[in-house]
Amino acid sequence: MAEIHTRLLTEKLIKPSTPTPENLNRLSLSLLDNLSPSTYINIIYYYNPIINQPTPHDHQTRLHLQKSLADTLTAFYPLAGRYDRDDRSVKCDDQGVGYAEVEVEGCRIVDFLDHLHGQRPCLDQYILLPHLGVAGPFPDGGCGDLAGNSSTPLVAIQVNLFKCGGAAIGVCVWHKIADSHTTIEFINAWVGRSKHFIGAKGNLQITGDDKVELQRLSFNGGSFFPVKNFPVEMPPLGHDMEVVTRRFVLNARDVSSMRTEFKEYISKVNGGGASVRTPSRVTLVTAVFWKALIGATAAIRHTRLRPSLLSPAMNLRGRTSFPAISNDSSGNFWTPFVAHFKPAANNEDNNKATLTWQDLVGPITDAMQTMLNLVQHGSGDEISLAAIKAFKEVQETMAAGGHGGEEVDAFICSSWCRFALYEADFGWGKPACVSVDNRSEMFVLMDSSGGDEGIDVWVSMDEDKMQLLEQDPHIIAFTST
Repeated sequence: MAEIHTRLLTEKLIKPSTPTPENLNRLSLSLLDNLSPSTYINIIYYYNPIINQPTPHDHQTRLHLQKSLADTLTAFYPLAGRYDRDDRSVKCDDQGVGYAEVEVEGCRIVDFLDHLHGQRPCLDQYILLPHLGVAGPFPDGGCGDLAGNSSTPLVAIQVNLFKCGGAAIGVCVWHKIADSHTTIEFINAWVGRSKHFIGAKGNLQITGDDKVELQRLSFNGGSFFPVKNFPVEMPPLGHDMEVVTRRFVLNARDVSSMRTEFKEYISKVNGGGASVRTPSRVTLVTAVFWKALIGATAAIRHTRLRPSLLSPAMNLRGRTSFPAISNDSSGNFWTPFVAHFKPAANNEDNNKATLTWQDLVGPITDAMQTMLNLVQHGSGDEISLAAIKAFKEVQETMAAGGHGGEEVDAFICSSWCRFALYEADFGWGKPACVSVDNRSEMFVLMDSSGGDEGIDVWVSMDEDKMQLLEQDPHIIAFTST
């Protein structure tokens, strides 16, 4: 494959089409906003070439993309603001989001998709993310710390045009203003507004009648989780590391095999006694990858199995006792919870096979249920304190690098399953693939593009750890190529 590079076509700031009222010009971040990593959520949507339909290669279609983005920002108005570090707030002053259009040279979209599907290093996908110089430096690769930089956009978008007719749209959203749920809701709102224009047959002209006042959303996390005097100054979690990214594909058949293997294992352990409810596909897949990472870390350190913790994320929407925290809530409405693995006391260097992935399902399920019980019945302060405790445990463990007195390894994961990732049809068809790019070690679970029970797992890890992960027998057995 030839060297891939981009040629800039346009670069600008897109501002909300309707000014934000003065009474909404300042947004105080919630405790959960402040605890969230100071990095960007990076998503890339890939689209195959389309014939006889509007595509982003058409100049007029790209104008509609910009117009619909401006309209969408009217509703998601804080995303067009700037961070004020002095009082931990966002100035909702409509400075705009970074926006660029580029031509991609040296690669067809099909080559790029084959590169992703082949589970080979996805080292090139960062080029499809914004590297904007508009209104202040934007960190390379769409991630970084905004501390002290009040001119950096909180959101940046890059429309990538492949010469073969394909396209990719890279979106970066600062994590302290939005979680993955809000990020995808923002993108899908833009998608819906775009189809208002691009999907209009025979009339692709923007007129005064197209100017629609969109209802502004409620970024009200501070009402439920105020900062108060809680400690929130925590360093980023493994931020800006040297990692490689791989995509592991588990189709519906792979997930079904995993369920069967789990049931057989539990039946054997119970001596054929009472059956156990099969956990969700997300829990099963998470357990498989956690086990593989535990083994890879032990192999790298040439040690026996060591204690480990896993920190998944829990979406709070619809789970708390507050009816107002619903799927429409924007900002950060999530908390980590922590599952623990402690090896047997007699564990020896040559006894690593004693750990099975099925053994890790229980700790994940128990930790999730404990946090869920608290979330469902606890007050805002109780949820805040639980979130702080979980964040702190993960941060301190990662900061020790596994070299502290406890010698505990830590891993982070997140599930985006059931999010409408593959509904992003701007007017030229649904994406052929959706990828995530991280600058820190973690893994993300997504629904597969087929719409069945399959899962794509995007893993970002140190190169040595990744090589061992790819050789894990259960990763090989349960993933498709």
